[in-house]
Amino acid sequence: MSEKLDGVRGYWDGKQMFTRGGVQLSPPTYFLEKFPPFAIDGELFSQRDQFADISSIVRAYQDKGWHKLKLYVFDVPDAEGNLFARLAQLKTYLAQNPSDYIEIIEQIPIESPQHIQQFLHQVEQLKGEGIVIRNPNAPYERKRSSQILKLKTALDEE
Repeated sequence: MSEKLDGVRGYWDGKQMFTRGGVQLSPPTYFLEKFPPFAIDGELFSQRDQFADISSIVRAYQDKGWHKLKLYVFDVPDAEGNLFARLAQLKTYLAQNPSDYIEIIEQIPIESPQHIQQFLHQVEQLKGEGIVIRNPNAPYERKRSSQILKLKTALDEE
């Protein structure tokens, strides 16, 4: 499980960045400088409770603050193995090519149903949106997956 970040979905295909809907984004060169030559999927995010600011930065045609953002990666689509092995490929790449604008979202192994509830409560106390529960052995899917569950106590459009 991991925290669900309330940002803008960012999919890097190894050359360009897109939103979940396939709209090409135009991050500045400095932002993409150390991005890997392979696909990574994540959330463009700065801090909790800043969705409007994040969205305006990402959708602007000029650089309105990309330096405030990072791509928080939750999967490496074309890598082999389970979720942890896929993320390890990116970790290895970043060890040789550190980037100030890429961070791997910590994936926490679930110990019990109570552990899930405690983590959700902790995230919500910090004004986070909720959590994501994933089957770590499921392959990456380029669509909504039945192997991923978003868990939050507040009802919204999702």
